[in-house]
Amino acid sequence: MGSSCEFNHLLIETTGIADPSGIVDAFITGKTIQQKFRIDSVVCLADAVNMEDLFDEQPEVRKQLALSDLVLLNKTDRIGQEQVGRLTELIRSVNPMAKIYPATFGDVAEIEILDTHSFSGEAIGKSALSFCRMDISGDDRSGEKSFVHHPQRNQVFHQHDISSVGFTFKGNFDVNKFGVWMQNFLYFNQDTIFRVKGIMSFDQTEDRFVFHAVRSFFMFEVGKAWDEEERFSKLVFIGKNISGKELEVNLLQLLVKEDATI
Repeated sequence: MGSSCEFNHLLIETTGIADPSGIVDAFITGKTIQQKFRIDSVVCLADAVNMEDLFDEQPEVRKQLALSDLVLLNKTDRIGQEQVGRLTELIRSVNPMAKIYPATFGDVAEIEILDTHSFSGEAIGKSALSFCRMDISGDDRSGEKSFVHHPQRNQVFHQHDISSVGFTFKGNFDVNKFGVWMQNFLYFNQDTIFRVKGIMSFDQTEDRFVFHAVRSFFMFEVGKAWDEEERFSKLVFIGKNISGKELEVNLLQLLVKEDATI
């Protein structure tokens, strides 16, 4: 931090099997670090040969996948294409929004790893929208305020406790209620909720907000104006033992009642 040199990029490598959330937290919450750096993405290098065994034995492996923006599935030259497909589905069962690239000998010449801006509001918003291609336009359940989205899983031969669930809400959220609830929810569930991404519509605001959380730390970024576009909110949770129904019930209570809007 005290160096006079300017960095183009700073690559921080954890040990082979480690929980990277502590490093991510430092870049999200550390004011001194933020003056010098911005976090670009979390990259997971997965060993295609040993991944399945480690997936079952080491919970940190599953955490790494859940927290990653990009997964490099290395050593794919040493396994068959069927196995590559199987590992890809296994990764997606943990983190459906991660970008997955097969690689050999760690060759990333044709893969965009740097300057992906995965923590930018634009990227987070696109990632949230990509989850199950969440869309309520044209939905005939017009009387419903929320829609729950679960990713379709192909046959996965490893049972694990990490899952993802997405929600689409019509109407606006109360920004104060949402902030207080989310802060408490993430704090008390920081060991089980790994990432949250979303696009939010708040009452009495002209712009959409992009929401992003890693464990117990979260941030908002102002997005583009809604203008005449129909308002909606979309949230995606990745974590352990997630109760979609319980989350939906709690989130619905944070919506502004129609007769209370101005």
